[in-house]
Amino acid sequence: MSDSILETMSIFETDVSDSLELSTSESSGYSTAYTSGSDDINVPASPVTVAAGRDRPQYSQCPVKLGALQEFELIKERYPVLASTGCTAQFCQAGRAIHTSEPRIGFDRPLEEVQLEATSFLQEMRLAGAIQSDQELDQRLKDVIQQIHAGAIQTTFKTDRGTEYGLAGGNWTQTAEELEFGTRLAWKNARKCIMRSQYQELRLCDLRHVVSSMEMGPALIKGIAEAFNGGKIQPTVIVFPPREIGQRGPMIWNQQLLAFAGYKLQDGSVLGDPINAELTEAIIELGWNPPSPDCRTQWDLLPLVTMGENDEPAIFELPAQLKQLVHIRHPRYQKEFEQLDLRWVGFPALSRLGFDIGGVQYTAAPFAGWFMDAEIGVRDLADTLRYNVLPKVAQTLKLYDLPDRELDELPEYERLAALSRAQAELNYAVHWSYLQAKVSMTDSLTASATWSQFDDTHRREHGFRLPADPYWLAPPQGSIIPLWHRGGAPNYQPKPLICRHTQDPVKAWRRERRQNSLDAESADSAHTVDDIAPSTGKRTTAVSPASRTVRIHYCSSGITAAKLASKLYSRLCSHAKETSSIYRVLPAATLNELDISSIQAEDLTLLIVSSTGRGEIPLNGAKFALRCEKRGMETKARFTLFGNGDSSYGDTFNTAASTVAESFMSIGAQPIAGGLFEGDTACENPPWTAFEEWWNRIQLFLSGKELPLIKESKTTRGNAQPLFRNFAQATLVGKSEKSEGIVRVTLSLGRRTYQEMDHIKILPPNRSKKILCVIKSLAVCPEHPLPFAADLSVYSYLRFVDLDLPFRSLGWLSKITGLVPQTQASLSSKHVPEVLELLSHGGFIPLLDINEICRCMHLLVPRTFSIASSPSRLHPKSTYSTPRNLVDLLVKIQPHGRFSTNFLGPAEPGETMRYMICASPAWPMLDSSIVGPIIAVVTGSGLAPLRGLLQKRVAAAKASEPSATSDACTGFAESPISLFIGHRAVDVDIIEEAIADARHFAALDIVSVVLSNSGGIRIQDKLLEDGIAKKVAAKLRHPGCRVFVCANPAAAEATVLNLSSLLGEDVKAALGDRYLEEVYGIPAGVPA
Repeated sequence: MSDSILETMSIFETDVSDSLELSTSESSGYSTAYTSGSDDINVPASPVTVAAGRDRPQYSQCPVKLGALQEFELIKERYPVLASTGCTAQFCQAGRAIHTSEPRIGFDRPLEEVQLEATSFLQEMRLAGAIQSDQELDQRLKDVIQQIHAGAIQTTFKTDRGTEYGLAGGNWTQTAEELEFGTRLAWKNARKCIMRSQYQELRLCDLRHVVSSMEMGPALIKGIAEAFNGGKIQPTVIVFPPREIGQRGPMIWNQQLLAFAGYKLQDGSVLGDPINAELTEAIIELGWNPPSPDCRTQWDLLPLVTMGENDEPAIFELPAQLKQLVHIRHPRYQKEFEQLDLRWVGFPALSRLGFDIGGVQYTAAPFAGWFMDAEIGVRDLADTLRYNVLPKVAQTLKLYDLPDRELDELPEYERLAALSRAQAELNYAVHWSYLQAKVSMTDSLTASATWSQFDDTHRREHGFRLPADPYWLAPPQGSIIPLWHRGGAPNYQPKPLICRHTQDPVKAWRRERRQNSLDAESADSAHTVDDIAPSTGKRTTAVSPASRTVRIHYCSSGITAAKLASKLYSRLCSHAKETSSIYRVLPAATLNELDISSIQAEDLTLLIVSSTGRGEIPLNGAKFALRCEKRGMETKARFTLFGNGDSSYGDTFNTAASTVAESFMSIGAQPIAGGLFEGDTACENPPWTAFEEWWNRIQLFLSGKELPLIKESKTTRGNAQPLFRNFAQATLVGKSEKSEGIVRVTLSLGRRTYQEMDHIKILPPNRSKKILCVIKSLAVCPEHPLPFAADLSVYSYLRFVDLDLPFRSLGWLSKITGLVPQTQASLSSKHVPEVLELLSHGGFIPLLDINEICRCMHLLVPRTFSIASSPSRLHPKSTYSTPRNLVDLLVKIQPHGRFSTNFLGPAEPGETMRYMICASPAWPMLDSSIVGPIIAVVTGSGLAPLRGLLQKRVAAAKASEPSATSDACTGFAESPISLFIGHRAVDVDIIEEAIADARHFAALDIVSVVLSNSGGIRIQDKLLEDGIAKKVAAKLRHPGCRVFVCANPAAAEATVLNLSSLLGEDVKAALGDRYLEEVYGIPAGVPA
């Protein structure tokens, strides 16, 4: 059995007697929903007549390929009684960890049902040869039916028709052989367990004679010590008496017999295993004396708590030999793992599961086995709801390149890579450590292979596969384990089976305590057996209520805001603990969940707001903004807001954050810590540096050192450093001389390098003449520093301001008294130089704040292009840099385009601009080791990214063919590129130059070109032409085929439709991440 099963079971633990209503057909199983392959079959509930084993038809041999319906008919033939899997024809629960209507023990059942299950079980024994003859079977059936009738009681029970009153079936006493056979068969039928191929080795420890809580503990400890067997673990089930009609049966509180305590701390965190936090509190309430707070560790083992039928629970400390833990070490990271100080128990022993065998319900039957390494290394130690050690492992082992950063501050793809490496090293360390400790353990690959062989053998012998729940069965490493791909397993549930109890033992105890009118402090009456002083049973008093509540709310269409909010919550909890501050921190929630009416005047609300679209508030914050617009909402609470924006988007930068801040102030909220503090993901993603500055201001406020509240109805920026300060400098090397169409531009990147198909963001500066005209109107020195821009000079700042747009705001004009409103309104639509020139002529400039004027100018929006070259191509010698730092762009000339016309037009070699390199998501797939064809559909300058890929292939061909005169190179036969390109006639020369060498070296197997024409023929139509369509369709069906589309929106959409028609299905869905698309266009109002 699996320890990782336990974690999810506890998360979804339900006390069914309180909340879950199950019908007889659901709990005992006259029907089942069954899944195999793509067929879902629901068998309606119907009476089942069980024939004697000697009359059953023989099983047919497994055919070459068995359909789901045929397989299910064989299963029904073999198992007339099937329990529910929780699925129906209308509702599939395959994605749930715990199905809501799975069978459980703890219910009284109708006499007929108990009799039916007993009969079926004994017939199963006859078929297996455990009962030697039909005569022996007949006699045993007669005796058992008599026992069931003799013990029957008139009572109420639940059926598929509702609650009924009638005869509930009594128990029958199973022999030791019957019980052993039943427990082994139940393990074989456990559809969630991967290690049941060893079911015949299961050892029975029969403790049905042990009835009291005080007797259960010592007997249980002895049984599990024998199962451990000094590390050579023997799978063992320890069975206590079954439940009687109307009773709960004996129970064990622990979910695992060997489990670590989880101590809840004041800051909300847990010392130890969080999965056991509630149980730890309950055992302390019962009377356990845990170590004193200063002596507690995360590796304190909980005592056992046993609870006999109609008996009070008893506490038993584990003996020393069972407290020995396996210390997790790593042969290659010895010091690092010593520092991590990880450990785990020697073996799993699930103790809240019971057995349902022939209608007899065993409610206390702990099951001990050995671990599969991933249960510890991938789940128990690694899960975020458990010990969550992977971040610490990654940092301690230095598995990422920024050791000064916390793991959650990395970009998501880097964080995933670090966590994956940490998981692999931890899992290896776990297995290695158990081997060194000589404690039995299996690995995921072995367990997967063993299960598959066991399942295949069963299919060959019986004609159908074993029951399997793929959600649980596949090891947690995912697709690297072959079992993950196996699929098609039938999900059905025969009896006998292993299942959960309807009641939680702790809740059952509390109910019984209330019913017996015991004193609320009944922990003192519990039996305590250990070699230490008895517990006082007292609980830690709660801290006094906090006088201030701190709320954290966020809104985002992505994950960055939520990530920052989680970090902020953690920081606040730690701050409250370290400074002994009396304030309560609520967990982070979305902005829509914020209830203004619950906020008190002394409360603090911390907001993290991202923008979406063209500056809109994300959906999980939009409803709050609408509520603020309604009359009647009012608050005097304090707030501060962190804007998570991208200044690449120019005038929409942090617009949503500004809108939310204004909404708060409109209902009377008072900003603190600077009000709105702006983070910029164009500078750093996530914006941790800006976040740290904001956090420092929050700490000042919480410490009582904050500056006076801001009363103005405006927000102030926290980080006003211009975007271009984070861009490197590029130098123009050359350009092709054309007045229309596509021009090739060559830039030097200085010391930086790039990758094929990368994107480059360009900030083309304003011309010096234009800047000096603005400075003249401002009447300042060009070197005048701007404090809000980190003391950058006015001249440097104005180089990257969009002087062709109006001001973002004219609020700074309020300092001019007597200014006619109509005049101010007319200025709002004029460009920056015009406004400043008018104000200069009017003599108003000396009255104004230069900082405020410059702050209200729009920064330039970067222009993004695909790099059209490869670092590996042979480049002419240059005086500006080494060849690897030269980059080509293909730029389409746009009328009045800021970069293509205004900057490049008059530009001469040697002029500079700012740039930033961004990786292309397409390159890893196109440059990977995948063998298969590439279909490329591009229009115009969309050839740029493909040009770099072709250059890399040509360079490789030239390296392998020094003469460079061979007619062809066959090195690309396994991954040929088929190119479909549409362009204007004016660009023939630049297109031909881009593909000529690729043609020569056979890097292209198909080249189809369409010139712009009035007849409406488009390049995507070429995909459907006779002679080409069949070739393209064949390429699409290749398992390694990749499609790359770089075109305008209309061409990209038409390409999808045409390729889908050739493939016969949605091409994007079929290819998944092998369909790569870069759609380009000119945003409205942003000339290229």
